[in-house]
Amino acid sequence: MSDAEKYDAILMNVASQHTGGIQELLDTLFGFFARKTDLYTSPNVTDKPEDLILKAFRKWEKVAVEKHKKDKAERDETDRIRRDKLRRKREEEDAAKNESSRIVEVTDEEAEKIKQERAQAKAQKLATDDETPVEKQSEPATTTESSGDNDETNKDAKKEDEDENEEDKGKEKPNKGNGWDGPEYSWTQTLEEIDLRVPIKLNIRVKSKDIIVKFERKHLYVGLRGHPPIIDGETFAELKKEESMWTLDDGKAIHIVIEKINKMEWWSRVVKTDPEINTRKVQPENSKLSDLDGETRSMVEKMMYDQHRREAGLPTSDEQKKQDMLKKFMEAHPEMDFTKCKTRVVALGASYGGYMINWIAGQPEMSSRFKTLVCHNGLFDMRSMGYSTEELFFTEHDAGNYTVYDNPSAYEEYNPVNHVANWTLPMLIIVGAHDYRVPETQGIGAFTALQRRNITSRLLYFPTENHWVLNPQHSIAWFEEVFNWMRQHAS
Repeated sequence: MSDAEKYDAILMNVASQHTGGIQELLDTLFGFFARKTDLYTSPNVTDKPEDLILKAFRKWEKVAVEKHKKDKAERDETDRIRRDKLRRKREEEDAAKNESSRIVEVTDEEAEKIKQERAQAKAQKLATDDETPVEKQSEPATTTESSGDNDETNKDAKKEDEDENEEDKGKEKPNKGNGWDGPEYSWTQTLEEIDLRVPIKLNIRVKSKDIIVKFERKHLYVGLRGHPPIIDGETFAELKKEESMWTLDDGKAIHIVIEKINKMEWWSRVVKTDPEINTRKVQPENSKLSDLDGETRSMVEKMMYDQHRREAGLPTSDEQKKQDMLKKFMEAHPEMDFTKCKTRVVALGASYGGYMINWIAGQPEMSSRFKTLVCHNGLFDMRSMGYSTEELFFTEHDAGNYTVYDNPSAYEEYNPVNHVANWTLPMLIIVGAHDYRVPETQGIGAFTALQRRNITSRLLYFPTENHWVLNPQHSIAWFEEVFNWMRQHAS
């Protein structure tokens, strides 16, 4: 903070109490000079008081004017970029429409070839009609024929409905742009942005000054002055309000482009009052891959591949990678295959190992290998951990260098708290009250989950220990508790 800014908080507090505006504030300021200083009467000041005041005024006037010019230039540049982006988008849409309805000229040779192909097709159709048995012609006119293509379409639709997850039932199918067409507005999306169009249903021509569009980090307002809002609600996810923009198209529609913060997520709706679309049916190939940067493009291509794998009932690339790694590890370490053990073994972990214990507890294919679990200062909820740990590096690094508020989904993919419904094994939880790396609430939360699910569990709480157990007597108690727990549940 510069010397010029260090009194800003005090002065802002003073200014906020002057409801009469700048004139009232200046009156208070010069009254203070008159009552508490000798500004107006000091014989030691070489310059006249008004000259001193004008000197300070002109100094800061110059700073304010330069700042105003700079801010205006930045706003103009942002506005120019916004207009250029929308213009290019309209040009692409117009070009696509023209391409679909374009008349293509052909040469005489190509025209003659087309005529011959049509003549041959007509002759084949006549020959087929001549071979049709007479009794076929006497079939009732009400008979409805079903083509093979329709049968296949019906089968695909039926299979799609059967394959739909329980949680996706009732959700709407995305439109061609991976969005939704509603009665008041429609939208499409790519991984980077939302393209929203709001038609204006008035009989008068609307100008930009009649439109109100407000972007907040997780809220969108769209409306016309003097009319009820068209959109006013919490958005599905956070948006970049500085880079989101809107324009008026020919006075007939409001065109809004919303820049997403999380560019690895499909939105199921714009605001939470909208019907949800089934994002499992989103077609990433409908997005223009050429418009994406290299990293985002490779990610979209991976999503496309994984989606096709899921539709075929096969594991995704990440799932296959995990399966291959586990298989390779088990082949290299046959002694770790406990599936045939009469008495299963104990899994014990601390810190990150404690996180793994909580993760194993919620994965049946892993937890089935063990008889009981011991978790010492382990992570239970990744999101709350991101807001409470004194060492942010580890949590943000493991979430792809995202904060919780920038990309919440990065903290949810491997979050043990989301799999508590699968917990079945007895577990010993150990926490230190002075642990600021993995705060005690993580262990207490895991213990509460175990108790709430009526799973045999025990909480070992050290009021004076931190991430480690350093007191010798406490260390002895730690080993006694752990070995007793293992004897009780794994022997």
